[in-house]
Parts: sequence; C-alpha cells; structure tokens
Amino acid sequence: MASKAPTTHEVADGLIDDEPETDNGPQRSGRAKAQPQRRCIVTGVRGDPADMVRFVLSPDAVVTPDVAQRLPGRGAWVTARRDIIEKAVRTGAFSRAFKCQAIAPADLGEQTADLVRARALHHLGLGRRAGDVLCGFEIVREALKTEGCAVLIEASDGASDGREKLVQILRARSGHSVSRSDDKVTDSTCHPPVLAGCFSAEELGMALGRERVVHACVRFGRFADVWCAELARFSGFAPIWPAEWPGLTSGAAAGQGVRAADADDAAPNGISPEGEE
Repeated sequence: MASKAPTTHEVADGLIDDEPETDNGPQRSGRAKAQPQRRCIVTGVRGDPADMVRFVLSPDAVVTPDVAQRLPGRGAWVTARRDIIEKAVRTGAFSRAFKCQAIAPADLGEQTADLVRARALHHLGLGRRAGDVLCGFEIVREALKTEGCAVLIEASDGASDGREKLVQILRARSGHSVSRSDDKVTDSTCHPPVLAGCFSAEELGMALGRERVVHACVRFGRFADVWCAELARFSGFAPIWPAEWPGLTSGAAAGQGVRAADADDAAPNGISPEGEE
C-alpha cells in the first residue's frame, strides 16, 4: 500500500503528531478490524503494518523484534528493511520512541532478518499441509503446465537446468490463463507469478517435511496472498531472486509485487532436479 511522509503543514496544523509513535499493544484476539497504518520511527512514513516490523521492550529494556506483532506492551514500528533498522539502532530512535533508555543490540538488523526468514519458512510449511504448496520437479512441472502458480520457489543452491525448464514453462504461459471450467488455455492475461530463490534446499526441506527440496510452487488462492506478503517483507533483508538467474522478463524480480534488493552472489551449480526427494 502506498504511503507518504507527513508534510510540514500537516505537522504544524496538528493533523499528524511529530513525535515518534508507539502503539498501545497488540490487538486483542477476535477483533475483525484491520490494523491502522503505522508510522516508521526512522523515516516518518506511514504504511501498512504488513510492510513493517514491530519492536517491543523486554523487561530489561532490550529492543526485541515482534515479527508476529503479538508480543505484549507498547510497540514501535520500523520499515521492514535492514538498513533502516540499523539506522534506528545508530541514531537512538528506539529510546526516543519508547521515551526511555532502550538497549538496541548492534546486530538487531540481522536478528530481525533471521526471524522474518524463519516466519516465511514456517508459513510455507503450513501451506504444504493445507495442500497449497507443491514440491518436487515433476509435480511442480505438471502444475505449471495445467494451472500455473502464484509463486515459483527455487532452492538457492539448486542446479540451473531444472530451474530454467520451469521458468521456460512460465514464460510460455505468459499472457494466457487457464479456464477454471475445462483447464483450457485462454487468451486472457494472467498475473505473472512471483519468483523466489532465497532459501536453500535444506531450509525448504525442513519447512516442507523432506530432507531437501529444490523445486516448489504455491498455488493460487488466499494462502498465496498471505505468503507473498511475508515474502515481500523479507525482501527488505535479502534479494528474493538472484539478478543473474533468468526471469520471466528483464525486470522479473522487481516487477512482481516483491520489493527488489541488491543481489548477492548465488551459486549457479548445486543440487539437480533429480536429487531432491
């Protein structure tokens, strides 16, 4: 959701509080209301809580990431980006927000990245048990040919041959969709899938109940929307699809609803499609 920083006039007129804000605690269970927009204590930009990370203070006044947004106590919100969290630590933004001497660990950005990563993988396992996530080269290939996918997941240490075959299937489907009634390809335009190559085969295997997983996909539906939101939040901490990997278009990683991050080195060689369980 697009958001904007408060203007000088809005602050002067009292429409927006210029003080770093904290919430009054997590919403009580059972409330159906959507969470209001939150203001980043570093940038001052208001945005969707799904694109931010909530932080609380432990009993010892240590700043603690609350990636599930459920921990008790007042919470301060920061845009879900490693560099912005690190800036909050350097500039004392947490102490100003909580109005006390908050202890912000030097590696808070890394701590938060690990937690956001773990949460995305945990949700992937839930989707697998619900039948919304498929894995295995042959199963994924057949699914891409018949129904497409919301997300194609490739292990970061997987071999390139199987990955390129699956991406090629998605390229061939570009500009077409599958009819729900008879599974025949039609001429209507479909939303391009998100490409995710930020988890290792071992990480995917642990999440999906196998020794290792190289190829997986998320089917269209409500779960896909939820998981894409988690993946988008993680994109503030790591590249989601390595820049050197082939995509659906020249700007595949940046144009599919997931924030682009600077790509790091990725090994093109690794586990073959036939090597996964």
